[in-house]
Amino acid sequence: MAYVLLGDAYMSIQEPAQAIEVYETALKMNPKDDVLAEKIGQAYVQCHFYTKAINYYEAALKSGRKPVMRMRLAELLFQLEYYEKCEKVLRQALDSDQNPTGKLINYFVAI
Repeated sequence: MAYVLLGDAYMSIQEPAQAIEVYETALKMNPKDDVLAEKIGQAYVQCHFYTKAINYYEAALKSGRKPVMRMRLAELLFQLEYYEKCEKVLRQALDSDQNPTGKLINYFVAI
């Protein structure tokens, strides 16, 4: 918990590179923490390490962190104007979930 708070503090003072290091240490202690994994991806984006963020989100999807990571990945791909790849990610979400339409609509309305 202390590492997460420290990482959050680094993020709040615009030091995402340091936050990544701390968050990764915390994730080693709690590898199933999806919120923490999401924070790492967001920190990569804030550092403008977009390729690393994409790779991180894709790896997180393979390890089972599906809904939030898929939406974060789709959001990033859309912002980077990788529309075809974004569409593919969203179609995978639609194919894998029984009733995702409402979730997807709510998510993209919030963006």
